[in-house]
Amino acid sequence: MIKVGRIQLMLVGLLIIGFIIMGKEFMILWMGESFSVSYYVTILLILPCIITLTQDIANTTLVALNKIRYRAYAYITVAVISFSLSVVLSRKWGAIGSGIAIFIGNVIGHVILMNIVYNKVLKINIFRFFKENHIKMCVPLILFAVVASILQYFFPAKSMFLFLVKVCILCVIYFILMWNTALNDYEKNLFSELLNKIFQVFGRNLNVQR
Repeated sequence: MIKVGRIQLMLVGLLIIGFIIMGKEFMILWMGESFSVSYYVTILLILPCIITLTQDIANTTLVALNKIRYRAYAYITVAVISFSLSVVLSRKWGAIGSGIAIFIGNVIGHVILMNIVYNKVLKINIFRFFKENHIKMCVPLILFAVVASILQYFFPAKSMFLFLVKVCILCVIYFILMWNTALNDYEKNLFSELLNKIFQVFGRNLNVQR
């Protein structure tokens, strides 16, 4: 769970932090100023994923052990809380109010309750999981957020092409930060093998074309 979770966190962290820093600019370039409110709603919807998407192994274990009812309880909790709060908060804040309601429901149901289930029912040392994953990888994630914020502040994109160039630059910076501050030998070997296979495929394609 830790091995898979760390790789998932690396990918999910890039997407979520990247969207938080650059998502508003992307939405404006893609759909216009009128959709800028959707940026805040999207952040509220995806934030819990930085935890939930790194715990797929635990979810699969629940299915394998025929304990899926705990997952159902979590979904019911999320639905009840999200619906109840949406009725109240959407009247005052509209779509953002509904986003806040869903965010609270997801945190209580999918994050808090499910981690209690993983700890008590599956006997997973969930504290070790967070220590090895989120705590040990927080340094490159924070550094990336700072670098991305600085780049976004000084170099706002005026076109989708320039935006994509900026995204590519940040992806390279993110990978360098992860490689030098967070990845262990197993993960470095994993990515090295993947890159070697990609280079071999492209090399063969180039040879065929020649």
